[in-house]
Amino acid sequence: MLNIEQLADKLQVSTRTIYSWVEKRIIPHYKIGQGIRFDRQEIEEWIKSKKVPTKDGSVETLESLEEESVSTDEGSGVH
Repeated sequence: MLNIEQLADKLQVSTRTIYSWVEKRIIPHYKIGQGIRFDRQEIEEWIKSKKVPTKDGSVETLESLEEESVSTDEGSGVH
């Protein structure tokens, strides 16, 4: 389980943003006593559900993007 600060750090957003998402019920969370906690697996699934597809609808992998970048750099004389 993650707390507010840990999740904010993981997502690279402010704790204020996390509190706002919790208040608006945008992000899956648990209220335990006075605290708010986040299940790691549920957060990973939530993050994946926010994926924006490419223009052509294809799914790019990190490896294919890196290969494309390397071949483009080699052709441009950039090293």
